[in-house]
Amino acid sequence: MPSESNWKNLISDNNFNQVRKALSNDFTAEILEILSDNPMHRRELSKQFDCHEATLYRRVDTLEETGLVENQNSFSNLHNDNLDNRVKMLYKTTENGKDVLETYKSFANEYESFDKLIGNNNVCYLLGTVKDSPGFETEIQETLHDAGITISARTTGRHLELLYDNGLLDTIPSQKSTEESYKITGIGEELIEGIQDIYSSSLQSRTLSPSQD
Repeated sequence: MPSESNWKNLISDNNFNQVRKALSNDFTAEILEILSDNPMHRRELSKQFDCHEATLYRRVDTLEETGLVENQNSFSNLHNDNLDNRVKMLYKTTENGKDVLETYKSFANEYESFDKLIGNNNVCYLLGTVKDSPGFETEIQETLHDAGITISARTTGRHLELLYDNGLLDTIPSQKSTEESYKITGIGEELIEGIQDIYSSSLQSRTLSPSQD
């Protein structure tokens, strides 16, 4: 498991955050799922979803940038930023994209709010903070403040409740206070491992993704 400082670095990594936030968007997992089985052109893919065509195109562009999907066509003699050329490209999910999808699905099937959780920087860092430093809400708030994470006490309380409601945190009654202490659960630790797996796959995708002309 990462130390608090390593966990903060992970949640602050721009490459990882692109993948994490992409997975928290509507349709992303479905896009990866569809393109895993059947490569498609973007226009053909857009017909599978009830959204504006441009929205779907942006999703595909983001996934291509993160190395989770790739186009199968060779357009070395064409400019990729040409809209007509990009519409003709046939996209498929990469092997690392499939790995990221499987990790995502394993947790998304466990609880409904997974996409919202991984899409929120503060929630992710808060979970790692409680793992390293269990304690009362006020103590957790102080730990966040000392780490340079600016979250209001109200937001911290709301996020702790969200993590508790999803079974990622548990409470420990205190004999000296009416306030309960928070600690991470086994599922919460598994979520951290899952986020790290997504991070590892996303880094590998970045490394192996072919450069765009």
